[in-house]
Amino acid sequence: VRQLLDPVVLTTAEAQREQLFSGAARLARQVLGEAVLDTDSPGADRYSKINGLFWLVSTLARDEPLVIVVDDVQWADEPSLEFLCFAARRVEDVALLMVAASRPAHESPGDLLAMLLTEPGARMLRPAPLSPASVETLVRETVGPTVNADFTAACLESTRGNPFLLSELLREVRARRLAPTAQEALRVGSLTPGGVSAVMQLRLARMPDGARPLAEAVAVLGDHTSGAAAAR
Repeated sequence: VRQLLDPVVLTTAEAQREQLFSGAARLARQVLGEAVLDTDSPGADRYSKINGLFWLVSTLARDEPLVIVVDDVQWADEPSLEFLCFAARRVEDVALLMVAASRPAHESPGDLLAMLLTEPGARMLRPAPLSPASVETLVRETVGPTVNADFTAACLESTRGNPFLLSELLREVRARRLAPTAQEALRVGSLTPGGVSAVMQLRLARMPDGARPLAEAVAVLGDHTSGAAAAR
């Protein structure tokens, strides 16, 4: 919440800032880096502060429609998630659009992220893999305008249109100075981008002890193996 709202508050002129913190929004001052505490209610509870933050956002949305964008919401701290859930339940009454990008809810501790994602008024968007045309565009923009069709097809087959995997693969292609030719296309499937390895190592480290040997078994057996076979 501080990353989201501090820049807005601190760049607002002092006279307008007083208007932002008028009424119920005054309790938001105890949360944000404004360095002005409300001495009338020094022991305000979390709910009151979250309510104050919502009124602050409502005041911002009163002057013109407002968009709140939060990336990697699964890593948000608990009070910030509580604020987002609080605002999501009341968003229809305000000229406000909330956009949150998240990994699956089970990767966040507690139930708050699941509550946010299953809010009745929420619309869930699940991006599809990149199309062949999109993959070709990214390959041309990254590697060069002259790209062999076999090379582009190899990039698509290796990443299945996953934007993260494709961007890391193309970064590896540039680092190795591979020419986008049909001959070099044969090497694409065997490349292991360092960025992908680092992310996978981090994710496995956060999982239970059995996750790594299971991942290794799946890697050896292939994508079409059953979960039971990989477990054995």
